Amino acid sequence: MQSLSQCGLKRGLTRVWLPRRREAAALDETVANLDGRISEAADPYAELIALLCTIPGVGRYIAEVLIAECGVDMTVFPNAEHLVSWAGICPGTN
Repeated sequence: MQSLSQCGLKRGLTRVWLPRRREAAALDETVANLDGRISEAADPYAELIALLCTIPGVGRYIAEVLIAECGVDMTVFPNAEHLVSWAGICPGTN
């Protein structure tokens, strides 16, 4: 049985794999940059995030998403039922 280098696959795989590895590293860097920017933007809401994190199953990421999607002005919702319905997390009967 021939090795990868003997049948010429090693060079071909390296030619395909190395650019993908560089792309993945660049994407990882972009994600880390965006995570930092999101964290900075969420800093003013640290107290609210901590409060949301007391809800079972809600961690920092979900708390940030809730703030981003729902906002912090709850007066736009007449009551809690309207908020959970708008968010699509109210229990259904079907």
